[in-house]
Amino acid sequence: MKFTKILLCLGAASMAVQPAYAEKKDKGPSRYLQCDGQPNNTTAGETAARLLGAITLLALFAPSPEAADPGARKFGEEGVAVCSTLLEGEEDIEGNPVRRLELLLARAVHHIEAKNYDAAIADVALAEREAQEKGFMDDPYFARSFARSFPQIKAAALIRLGRYGEAQALIDQSFVQASYSVLPVLTTSQRTMFQRQPTESEALILDRKARIAPPLLAFKAKRLEELGQFAEASAARESAVMLNEIWNPEYADTDDFAQAAISFALASNWEKATQYHDMATANLAERKAAGKNEDDQGKIIELLDLFEILSNYNKGEVQIARRNFAARSQWVAPSFGAVMATNQLLRTDAEADDLWGGLEKTPEQLWQERMDKGLTEMVAKDADNKTLFYNIEGIYKASDFESLSKRVWRVEKSKIMQKAKINDGKEFGFDGYLLSLYEGSIDAKYDAYLLHSALLARHKGYKEFFFAPLLTGRGYGMVHFVEPENSERYSEFSLNAEEVINELSQIIPPPEEVKLRKQQRRKKKR
Repeated sequence: MKFTKILLCLGAASMAVQPAYAEKKDKGPSRYLQCDGQPNNTTAGETAARLLGAITLLALFAPSPEAADPGARKFGEEGVAVCSTLLEGEEDIEGNPVRRLELLLARAVHHIEAKNYDAAIADVALAEREAQEKGFMDDPYFARSFARSFPQIKAAALIRLGRYGEAQALIDQSFVQASYSVLPVLTTSQRTMFQRQPTESEALILDRKARIAPPLLAFKAKRLEELGQFAEASAARESAVMLNEIWNPEYADTDDFAQAAISFALASNWEKATQYHDMATANLAERKAAGKNEDDQGKIIELLDLFEILSNYNKGEVQIARRNFAARSQWVAPSFGAVMATNQLLRTDAEADDLWGGLEKTPEQLWQERMDKGLTEMVAKDADNKTLFYNIEGIYKASDFESLSKRVWRVEKSKIMQKAKINDGKEFGFDGYLLSLYEGSIDAKYDAYLLHSALLARHKGYKEFFFAPLLTGRGYGMVHFVEPENSERYSEFSLNAEEVINELSQIIPPPEEVKLRKQQRRKKKR
């Protein structure tokens, strides 16, 4: 009886996916390749077999699968048409629910290529509704991976319709669902050039990016400067300097000093501004004397020039400041926000004769120019039949994360964290502990490193730590535990151990929870 039941299940699964093997290879690329560049029987969707709960013997008798070939994709209306043959009609349509979602999103992308933006939004809505109906959205692995495709593609269409606020709000919502998962956080797109006012979740996104990967403190500072929040931006700039002192104690970064000087100047904190300016000029001179000139000395000089203009303005030498700023037709090294704020300062109460060169345009015109340029470049890439498809995410496998559970939750004699500190600067150039796993998917590894760091911090009696993913080789991480007396000093980039554990234990639970989940899955399959 049991064997008969298994055969019936396998037969049902075979019937569900049978159209996927109906393509004729002697007629060129299959419709699947022409739709999304992925073959009909080996797709990102099939890595979500855990979601489908079905196994098929059909693969034993199937012909050799096609290889993925993005170059075989049709473009625009032709892509829409070929995808539609797999999604609509009474016969020969895709029966695998996950593969169907991929094809729907591919058709949405082709709609964007064809500039049919409302149709793209409709396809995304259909895909999201089907995912909800199948229960996929309740799966934490699906939600942190493929489900992010829905807001990303819809946002792409909304941007091209000029609905920038709606687009960024959608992306913000998807971020909140996985605000401690390393790669989703780092790859969350922020189209800040289209958004002059911050969205509701933007502060959280900026904060979390800088904590998950502290080198992004500079990214955070740039956006805060665009928003005119110079007190907050200068705090981020100063934290970037502190971080470099910890990781590279033998290398002082002149660029960090100069950027901090400008940010503090625009925040009207001239004591700190002067301090960092002096540090920048002294470090520049020391490096030159030692025969170690800056890699891009012109960039440093430009930053110092802008600081000097702000200093002239602060001392009442407004005409000198205006003349020197206007003389530059373009600023490259300082952040766009810093240039825009300086422009605003110098244009205030200026005579018409003063408004030439760099002062000819208003801050609003500068912003609009950048936005128009960014949109033009973005839309131009729609024609490459590639960039838009990056919005379709793969699907995380539960097994990739759960298989790391024992090592992640083992805090006594950790097998992930090296025993000795890496602080000689020779290999990685930082003061902290290296985290390493020889196996595991890259998606799971970085979350494993972050959760393990939090568990180690709690075990060692620390409430906070800071972490960085090292995106080199097979993928490493670094952790530095924060002593209580340094809590305030490192507040811009430290992580709370309990908060990290509470979220990431959902996808890498303790071993006993993994065992229980596996038992529950086996019961569902019976």
